[in-house]
Amino acid sequence: MLALRVALQNLSFRPVLTAVTLVVVGLAVAQAIVVLLLARAVENGLVRASRPFDLLVGAKGSPTQLIMSTILLREAPIGNIPLAYFDKLRRDPRVASAVPLALGDNAYGTPLLGAGLALFALSDPTTQQPYLALAQGRLFAQTFEAVAGSQAARRWQIGETFSSQHGFLQDAPGPVHTASYTIVGVLRPSDTPLDRALFVPLDSYWHLHETDEAAERQVTVAMLRPTGLTEAYQLYQEINRDTVAQAVLAGQGMLRLFNLLGQGETVLRLVAWLALVMGAATVFLVSYAVGAQRRRETAILRALGTGRWTVFTVGLTEALITALVGVVLGVMSGHVMAWYIAWKVHEASALAIRPGFVPAEWGIGAAVLLLAAAAGLLPAVQSYRQDVASHL
Repeated sequence: MLALRVALQNLSFRPVLTAVTLVVVGLAVAQAIVVLLLARAVENGLVRASRPFDLLVGAKGSPTQLIMSTILLREAPIGNIPLAYFDKLRRDPRVASAVPLALGDNAYGTPLLGAGLALFALSDPTTQQPYLALAQGRLFAQTFEAVAGSQAARRWQIGETFSSQHGFLQDAPGPVHTASYTIVGVLRPSDTPLDRALFVPLDSYWHLHETDEAAERQVTVAMLRPTGLTEAYQLYQEINRDTVAQAVLAGQGMLRLFNLLGQGETVLRLVAWLALVMGAATVFLVSYAVGAQRRRETAILRALGTGRWTVFTVGLTEALITALVGVVLGVMSGHVMAWYIAWKVHEASALAIRPGFVPAEWGIGAAVLLLAAAAGLLPAVQSYRQDVASHL
């Protein structure tokens, strides 16, 4: 208790230096916590976003772009596939359900997604709950009616009308189509990027984009739900051998995306650990400098009967208290920062990211305490070995 009391008094005698040290340690811990929490939360959010999609079939091109344009709604579509090819896939006995999608238009920056009512019948195989359920109004029944995702509904309410623009991205809008859509329903939040979209009948896409009545109708993506895992791989291989389209298993596509994100995560983890080491170095420098300045006070304590181990413990306790308080502040700040970043990402993409406590946080706290103990060890040993007479 004597060592703890003296250590606390010593820390309070230098408030500015103590505060600076706590800020450095806290920021280092917060950075490590943010990287850890967001890495896990983003992965879970991407998995949640891909759950409605089993097998995606689209135009030949980049599988990653097909994932980004369909599941995340962040890239322009690659191209289209003939409607006749989609009908062939739909009639395949290995396909339990097939949903056609049309992409490529936007309404003032909001993606416009053409689909049939079969899209709203898709449900989670585990919970049997629909992925896209109505919150207000009804589903579209006429060619130029629309249903708004939960995030899109912040801009458009039931009964309002809008015109669409050719082009997927707001920063490169194309010509405005003459027809107007009317909002007739609003969906519940699905915690996927589909919440950002406006859903319209597939017929409206064909009506607005047909320049020749004899032209073959097309769809952008076919969402297939095979009857089983074996059938999924059979369809995947057969479609990719064909010259018409490509198939992407949503799970494999997300794994490829995780690998790309993992490279950046590795760099951030290294930077976070470097910050933790720098925090420990700060504790060492402060402990060493303060120990050198406090040699006379240490000699007085020893002359008054304080033992060597008590003096040693005082120096080590100061470093550990600084690290412990820094860890607590860093963990709290890290969680706040992670939730703020997650909120900003959700506002921009509708991707649900929910940072939560992970067991690895205990490892970060323990590592910081060990580094602080190592940093405070040399100044504590010097106090232990200090000659009393020479400093009185």
